[in-house]
Amino acid sequence: MSDQRLNRRTALGLIGGAASLMMATPSYADSFPAGPVRLIVPFPPGGGADAMARIIGPKASQIAGQDFVIENHGGANGNIGAELVARANPDGYTVLLATANWTISESIYKSLPFNVVSDFAPVAYLARTPNIIALNPSFPAKSLRDLEALAKASPGKINYSSDQGGPLRLGVELLDSDTGMNLMNVPYNGTAAAILGALRGDVAIVMAPAPAILPYVKSGKLKALAVSSAERLKLLPDVPTVAESGVPGFDVNQWYGIVAPAKTPKSAVDALNGIFIKALRAPELEGTLRDAILIPVGGSPQSFADFVRNDVTKWAKVAKAANIPLS
Repeated sequence: MSDQRLNRRTALGLIGGAASLMMATPSYADSFPAGPVRLIVPFPPGGGADAMARIIGPKASQIAGQDFVIENHGGANGNIGAELVARANPDGYTVLLATANWTISESIYKSLPFNVVSDFAPVAYLARTPNIIALNPSFPAKSLRDLEALAKASPGKINYSSDQGGPLRLGVELLDSDTGMNLMNVPYNGTAAAILGALRGDVAIVMAPAPAILPYVKSGKLKALAVSSAERLKLLPDVPTVAESGVPGFDVNQWYGIVAPAKTPKSAVDALNGIFIKALRAPELEGTLRDAILIPVGGSPQSFADFVRNDVTKWAKVAKAANIPLS
């Protein structure tokens, strides 16, 4: 047998063996994750983003067969945690619990250390929760139309509490732009402080996520005027939406999703999407999400990417009109 024939047979055997090995070896998507995944929450424990992570994280761990380890990295309106993920190894093992603050930051921070669209790979849109526009009970308005009439009669005299440059402020700025009420912003350090300002009567109005503000509405300590989402809140069926109150098309929610660093392999993104969407749809979480006033969304990575781009554009227009860059 010649060396040439031997070499040919050896080469064919090697090729066949390699093909068999490729067929027997699971794909990256099939084997992912092979270890713990870091779920970065860019806010301190106790807030809405943290609650979302602690609802979805354990179920994702169960489905994946690997731990999704929740890490809180608060500060700078969520930007510290977001930067950590943007700079992480793009292997799918570090992801961010993203919120509306993240897409808003693109428009209000001149020196943001990341780009929302180019430095991240959207994975899954988890859930949204509406905001409630509420008043201190001593304020005379009984409806959003009443508030609009009073505000236009005294431009710049009626104030509202905000979270400086987050969804609380931008939501009211959008309402202000749509109605011409010319409300006066009073910034507070976060949602809890902004709600407290309305409770004390230091400000007349606050627009905050339903889970945070609903207990005060239910107890009568605050008066709900309208719900910011396109549909009414089931827990407040008699409170109209902003759109029903004369502002067509108004639809503002706090939302929660999962994003990974840019250049994360598509197979890892798809695998993560499957894990989180399956967790989101788990029947045993239905009641937990409902009690937390979280409306599941779901969808593909591409549909979430489209949503993120649209959200960045939406808030950029509001921030520019209100002239509110922070730094």
